[in-house]
Amino acid sequence: MTIENIDLTARVFTHIRDAITAGKYEQGTPMKLPQLSKELGVSQTPIREALIRLAEKEYLEKAGSRSYVIRAVSKQQYFKLSEIRAELEASIIQQILKEELPFNLSGWQDIYDLQAEAMESGDYEQGLILNRNFHGYYLSQSNIPQVAEFVENICVIAGPILHSLKGNRFTTDKEKHFHAHMLKAFEKRDPVMAADAVRSDIMVNAERICSLMRH
Repeated sequence: MTIENIDLTARVFTHIRDAITAGKYEQGTPMKLPQLSKELGVSQTPIREALIRLAEKEYLEKAGSRSYVIRAVSKQQYFKLSEIRAELEASIIQQILKEELPFNLSGWQDIYDLQAEAMESGDYEQGLILNRNFHGYYLSQSNIPQVAEFVENICVIAGPILHSLKGNRFTTDKEKHFHAHMLKAFEKRDPVMAADAVRSDIMVNAERICSLMRH
């Protein structure tokens, strides 16, 4: 594969990953090369390579020798992943504050402002991507980058679930959002408050989402 094709594969990978995160595909949707090639305006080769990478990340499932579908996640799987995620994120946010690791709070605030604006305007798909970016922003500041990758994986595979339930999303005031509590905890340099806000953000939402899921 040439350098040009490698770069194109990376761009296709990012595009499809973000589309899954945004819930533009339902669980079980087949990823057809001819259709994707037409939609993205690129040849099937970089798309095929991107699909292989997406499957390696477990965003896709094999549906035959050379075909894939959007991965389906059960209620039980989603809740268990959320429990693990909550403890990991709480640990990381406490580490950042206790060890006083370098952190650009204004950059994090900017992501939240964009997320709130997207949700308020009804752009739920962009809101899901920005939610992933919000959590990924501070997780990437830790000394354990594997946690950021793990959480990103959960945000991606949860995209189809969250999008299908968008009519039941929380409609809280921006200042009362769990993300706002996390930002305030950083301003106060309070690791306990930050960890509590993270756990609440993840688990309150997970419990509500699972109560709406059929399986």
